Amino acid sequence: MASYKIFVFTIPASGHVNPLLPVLREIRKNDNIEITVYLTEEFRSKFESIGVKFKILKNFDFVKKADLKPFGKSRYFELFDLVTWSLKAISINFEYIAQEMDQERPDLIIYDTFGIYIKWAMEYYVQKSRKLIYNWPLPPMIGFAATFIYNENIYPNQIEKSLIFPYNFRFFYDLIRIFFVSIRISLSYGIVFINPLNHLKMKVDSHTKIIMSVTFPELHPRSHLYDSKIYKFCGSTIEESSLNQIYSNQLQNEPFKSLFDLIPINSLKFNSELKLVLVSLGTLFNNNFEIFKKIIDAFEYFDVINSNSSISLSNLRVVVSTGDKCYEKFQNLINNKRFKVKDNIHIVRWSLQVEMLKRASLFVTHCGMNSTSESIHYAVPMVCIPLSEDQPAVAYRVADELGLGIRLDYTKMEFYDISRAVEKILNNSSYYERSKIYSEISKRYVGYKRCKNIITKFLHDYRQ
Repeated sequence: MASYKIFVFTIPASGHVNPLLPVLREIRKNDNIEITVYLTEEFRSKFESIGVKFKILKNFDFVKKADLKPFGKSRYFELFDLVTWSLKAISINFEYIAQEMDQERPDLIIYDTFGIYIKWAMEYYVQKSRKLIYNWPLPPMIGFAATFIYNENIYPNQIEKSLIFPYNFRFFYDLIRIFFVSIRISLSYGIVFINPLNHLKMKVDSHTKIIMSVTFPELHPRSHLYDSKIYKFCGSTIEESSLNQIYSNQLQNEPFKSLFDLIPINSLKFNSELKLVLVSLGTLFNNNFEIFKKIIDAFEYFDVINSNSSISLSNLRVVVSTGDKCYEKFQNLINNKRFKVKDNIHIVRWSLQVEMLKRASLFVTHCGMNSTSESIHYAVPMVCIPLSEDQPAVAYRVADELGLGIRLDYTKMEFYDISRAVEKILNNSSYYERSKIYSEISKRYVGYKRCKNIITKFLHDYRQ
């Protein structure tokens, strides 16, 4: 029988699930610790494959229900919309989670710091406990931050706030919606009102003892100003052996097999004659067809735009990972002869991102923290095209402050801006030199082990 039980609540999105998996896998090596993850059916196989228990939250796929629209010329802060949907989705699971808490009696709760819903579920449990319906005391909580840690006095500063928050009509409309939904849930379930802005600011309450970030101190803005007793900068949680196992059956698929045979893993990315370029806008906002179209055009017309460059399109092998919706749209256009791409530009549904980055000379990315961490880990300079949420601030940090790439504004950029940014990085060794420096730093932090050590030490000390 396990000595400790941990409940885990995260966000039903790959960018939040993937960094967490290696941490839980490492913890499960200790037979005295039992882990139960509560999420949607889509992610069951990922978690069960690492040996943790998995239970379903009903109708909780709020990311898909949000039906995020493609971005146009205006900026959006989609997190507010996602938070509103998450609060609606969690309320029908309040009683189920409360019963699980009382019956299973966890010693610790690990939650994603963007997961405001968990604080509401715990407040519901506390209210029921005060009425003596449930007896198990609310256990301590550890926050797992898949991005930079919000701290009102440290991050974000005014520049970063101006990048993250658009302060337009849509922004304030969504903000009002969050408060209305929060008040309605509070009144319907007899829960003390929780200010959603306090949670989004990751304010530490009496239940949260530690917040862990998957960034390392040298990457995180002003990390030296955080209270080291509470905030832990653990580093990237990339775990090679588990990724190799996941990818093993997919390495023979085209176009990956041919590309990997042509461009082996090596550290001479700047000087290699053939250069692999990966394009991905993540899994959350990958329905932006027009942005993908501009990126593809940037390569289609690369030689025309950069006629004086020593690099030509013939030196490049480009993989554009679009996700399902945009892939189908591109394929329909290609099949109907309304769109054509050159032979060395490959449009795919998905890519073996880590395997690609091991070989890539450049990454055109939305700058989600997971993708950014992987790019830094494998010393790949970036053309940053941030879309929403924390991405603009992450792009500002890595491009403007650390010099690991070039940042573009999707509301203003044209395809030739992307093409020129690509050419500039591929022809400038300084981006590669700085990327190598931060790659070496990243590899010194074995993030999943640091997270595991923090969690197991906390469990041990808390029992004493």
